Amino acid sequence: MKHLLTMILCTALSGGISAQNYMSMHFSQNHAKFKYTDTKGYFDENMKSDMNYGYGVSYNRTFDNGLIVRPQLGFKGCGSRSTYDNQQVEWEMDYLDINVAAGYLYTEKTLKPYVGAGLYFSILLHAEQRMLGATYDIKTARSSKNTTWASICLRECNTSIQKMQQHS
Repeated sequence: MKHLLTMILCTALSGGISAQNYMSMHFSQNHAKFKYTDTKGYFDENMKSDMNYGYGVSYNRTFDNGLIVRPQLGFKGCGSRSTYDNQQVEWEMDYLDINVAAGYLYTEKTLKPYVGAGLYFSILLHAEQRMLGATYDIKTARSSKNTTWASICLRECNTSIQKMQQHS
């Protein structure tokens, strides 16, 4: 029930304001999928995703010709758990996400579809493994990559319910 209320609250707060230029906030629940292979080549089939959260802010700049530019800064938590020798093993990782995207917003109708693409850059801020009562800093141990690059594809649909008029 707690997770359902969190999802409803985050969804209600994450909507953007329809305007030419605006800032928006986003909230997310993250389910990371990790693949772990030990030094002997054993693949861990018991690994399960832990639910974690993310949040961020973006600035949306829409030009008169429909072009949109959207830089975004966010924080993302990821985690996973498994068992090894009948002992619980947990991983926790936190990332700083930096995204820059551009796209096109069709503005001729009430529904305004948007498509775009961009670059995603992620920096590992914190990474630890807990096993057999001990905690290991896997970021310092360099057993994982500290940065990630990717391309992103964006699609959404905006709408205007009612135009506001200013009275003098």
